[in-house]
Parts: sequence; C-alpha cells; structure tokens
Amino acid sequence: MIRFLESYGRICLPQGMRRAAGIEANSRVKISVEGDAIVISKCEHRCSNCGAPSIPGKKCDLCGTPN
Repeated sequence: MIRFLESYGRICLPQGMRRAAGIEANSRVKISVEGDAIVISKCEHRCSNCGAPSIPGKKCDLCGTPN
C-alpha cells in the first residue's frame, strides 16, 4: 500500500491495518527506524520491575510494583 505524506509528516494508517495490529484510537505506538524502513508497532506498558504487561497508575499483577 502506498500513502502520501502530509506537509507536517503525517500519514493515515488504514483501519484494517490498525485492527490487525491491535491498535485502537488513542493507543500508544512505538516508531523506530530499521535500515531504510520506518516501523510502527503497538506499545504496551510494562512493569519497570519485572517486565510483565501492566496498566499505568496501577500495581503490577505479577510483582506488585506501582506503575
């Protein structure tokens, strides 16, 4: 799929691609460069102590560390 880049550097990610990646409105995404590619991936919050998936502002279910 080819998309045009807006003057501010924005692109629109098609709904089907967002759904396939599990990215919903207001989701955090990680943007990185790998060689000549820009990679956009879902960013999940992880516990700073044990690395388990967690919810910001709540204690980790696995180790109890506040996030």
